Amino acid sequence: MGAKLLNYQRQGFTLIEVLVVIFILGVLLTLTVASLANSRATTRDIIRVSDVRQLQSALELYFYNKNAFPVAAEIVLGSADYEVFCDTASGFQGSEEGCSAVYFKKLPSAPLPPADNSYIYNSADGKNYTLTFTLEKETGTLAAGQRTATPEGIQ
Repeated sequence: MGAKLLNYQRQGFTLIEVLVVIFILGVLLTLTVASLANSRATTRDIIRVSDVRQLQSALELYFYNKNAFPVAAEIVLGSADYEVFCDTASGFQGSEEGCSAVYFKKLPSAPLPPADNSYIYNSADGKNYTLTFTLEKETGTLAAGQRTATPEGIQ
């Protein structure tokens, strides 16, 4: 009779065991989702820094060839009006029309979110430029928030 009772008790899980397993799975799922969101933000920031460094290299080539940076105010790079960076006087334009040398065939637009994030180029005199962008998190030695790239580097 003892063997029958032992078999009867092992036929399923108790309510407490099921609740403990559900709780553990919930905690693991929450940690996984939080880690994924963190990884996505880090990936977007790495893309932003890489895009800006490539843009800086293209601007250096332009400066080398023209002895000046493109003079422009508040250009949102990667927008429909400014998709190409080439050797024309204005440098940034919507298509390759009129270009003899292209430095950037398709200018990058900043990954979203945040929705207000974009790469904004400014140069008042052609001797210097600023390229502003926003980081979601600390990336390498760069703090989160709005950052500025200049010919001297990224601050």
